Formats: sequence, C-alpha cells, structure tokens
Amino acid sequence: MRTTISIDEQMMDELMEQENFKSRSEGVRRAIEFFLRQRKMERFKRLAGSDLIDLHWETTEKLDLEESNQSD
Repeated sequence: MRTTISIDEQMMDELMEQENFKSRSEGVRRAIEFFLRQRKMERFKRLAGSDLIDLHWETTEKLDLEESNQSD
C-alpha cells in the first residue's frame, strides 16, 4: 500500500543512521512492526497478571497428573 505521510526529517535520519535500513520505507515498516510488537507484549503482560493465562502451566500440569495418579 502506498501512503504519503509527513515525518520529522531529523527523526527519520536518526532512525536510518541507528538501524542502517536500506530505504526509508523499510525504516517506517520496521518501526511500525516494532511498535505493534511492543503493544502486543504489553497486552500479554497485563493478561499474564490475570487468571486468563497460566505462565506456569507445566507446574500446574505436573501437579494435576500427580493428583490424578494418587487417586487411582
């Protein structure tokens, strides 16, 4: 998709210099990818603090198996 946007020249120059991208398009695309990945990680971290995601599923599974074996 082709889009025309205005980006601060100094910011673009700094991005290009620090990351050594081959084109401005690549720089913008990679910056957007990075931003989106960061947002997904933030949402995941918020979920990780809730009961919706069990980060210690292996321990929970092991305990469940042990309980199941004891009741047999």
